[in-house]
Amino acid sequence: GRVTKNCPDFFDKYMKFNTSVESVTFVDAEEKFEVVTKDASSGECIKEYYDKCIWAAGMNGGPKIPVSMFEMFREGGFSGRLIHSSETFDFLDDMKDKTILLIGGSYSGEDLALTAIKCGAKKVCISSRNKNVISWTTAWPHHKVTVLEQQLPVRVTEGGRCIQLADAESAVSEDYVPGEDVQTELYDVDTVIFCTGYLPNVSMLSEELQQAVRKNE
Repeated sequence: GRVTKNCPDFFDKYMKFNTSVESVTFVDAEEKFEVVTKDASSGECIKEYYDKCIWAAGMNGGPKIPVSMFEMFREGGFSGRLIHSSETFDFLDDMKDKTILLIGGSYSGEDLALTAIKCGAKKVCISSRNKNVISWTTAWPHHKVTVLEQQLPVRVTEGGRCIQLADAESAVSEDYVPGEDVQTELYDVDTVIFCTGYLPNVSMLSEELQQAVRKNE
C-alpha cells in the first residue's frame, strides 16, 4: 500500500519478476553498471546499464551441506531422496505419505516440519546438533514429529534401510568410530532434507565487485 499510494503502477514499471541476474560488471569507460538478466519463462537475456547498483540479496545464496555426512548416506547405500531445504520444489511429492528426516534444528527445520505435516507426511524426525529452535516447541500437530535433540546421523545400515543416529558431541569428534554411541535407529526413511543453511554466493558479480562486497562482510 505504501509503495503504490503515490505510484499505482510501481510494480509494472520498476519490478521484474521471474528474472535471474546473470552478471553484473562495472564498465569504466561508461561509468555505469552493465547488468545481464534472464527471463525464467522465455530464457531471453537482456543487457541494461545503470548508474547505481545496490546489492540487496544478502550473502546466503548456495546450499550448505556437510560433505562427510552426505557421503556417509551415499556410501551406506541410502536409497531415498537426499535434498537441501532449498530444493523442495515438488514438496507434496516428497512429503505425502512419506517418512521424513530433517537434519538441522533451526527455523527452516521447524518450518519444513510443519509444512510436511500439512502435506500429509506419515512421520517427521528432526535431527539437531544443539538445543535450538525446535527445542522450544513442546507440542507438534497430530503427534507426527519426533525431535532427536543433540543427535546426528552417523551410519546407514541394512542395505540402506536403517539410519543410525549418535550423540552429537561424539559424532563430530575426530576419533569417532561409526556405530559407537548410537541412540536412535530410523527405518525406511523416504526423504532426507538438509536444513543446514547456505554458503555465500555472489558469482553473478564480476571479480572486482565480489571483492568490494566481501570487504563489507
